[in-house]
Amino acid sequence: MKAFRKVGGLGDLERVRSVSARLEERLSELGHRGGPGELGGLSLEELQDLSKVVGLADFMLAKYADRKEMRDILKGFVGIISGTAGSLAEIDDEVAELILEAEDSIGRVKGIHSRISAKSEVSRPYHDGPEFDAGQTSVAGIRGAAGSWG
Repeated sequence: MKAFRKVGGLGDLERVRSVSARLEERLSELGHRGGPGELGGLSLEELQDLSKVVGLADFMLAKYADRKEMRDILKGFVGIISGTAGSLAEIDDEVAELILEAEDSIGRVKGIHSRISAKSEVSRPYHDGPEFDAGQTSVAGIRGAAGSWG
């Protein structure tokens, strides 16, 4: 079924009722003339048939006007939901890209940290003097060495 639409500010129902009113005017004009005749190229019988069709159209449009309104509301709602779904898909793609960039940045920071740690003097053992073991550097070891010097 074709959707009802507004044309020139008038809805389909208003347009049908306007046509119906014009038909009724023409039918009454023919009735006042008395007897068979034509008006605007249409015979009395043709005008009566057209009036019946317009009356049915009026009935159908009035009967289903609430469904048209519901359809318009649902169509708008579906548009909102579709737009939101599209936005969420874009956000999902952006988040996935940001996660990859963050993982790459974290890897670079870890690499820089490893290089700094490898170059750091704090973590490197000194090799510019004699090597002593724990016994030689303990207080007892120093006292024993001091007594033998004396």
